[in-house]
Amino acid sequence: MSLVEKRHWRGVLASISLALILAPAAAETPAGDSTIEEIVITGKTPVPKIREQLRLVEARLYKEFNRLNDDNNFDIVCREHRPVGSQFPRTLCKTNIYWDAVEEMSEDEASTWSPKPVPNEAHYEKELGRRMLIVAMQNEAFKDLLVERKALLVILEERHAETSR
Repeated sequence: MSLVEKRHWRGVLASISLALILAPAAAETPAGDSTIEEIVITGKTPVPKIREQLRLVEARLYKEFNRLNDDNNFDIVCREHRPVGSQFPRTLCKTNIYWDAVEEMSEDEASTWSPKPVPNEAHYEKELGRRMLIVAMQNEAFKDLLVERKALLVILEERHAETSR
């Protein structure tokens, strides 16, 4: 996943996390009924292990969202590819709407794995964020996955900041 895509997903999920924090009344559950697991990391977990944990959480998050989401166009599908000039595979996770648009592009553009922006992609990403928020407010397990993902992203960012000093 490119840096731009990671930042985009972080922004979408950060918005969802913020909305979840600011809208506790929407859940309408008594305080004693809802528990969010606390993630505690002791010591210095190696960055590759954190990345692997993040990959596994994202896989569970997307699978749960696809199960709960009522519109298959917004299901999230991950595909592995090798960018031109690189031997290292990357995973790109996008909605079915995105993949359909990429497939409609010319064969030449799609084969470079650097497609031009999909028409209305920003609109679809905003709609995806809205749908994820709705699912999170209705499903505690999905909400917990979002919180776990956010915690791992924060830890990963902190570790990168430590190593870049």
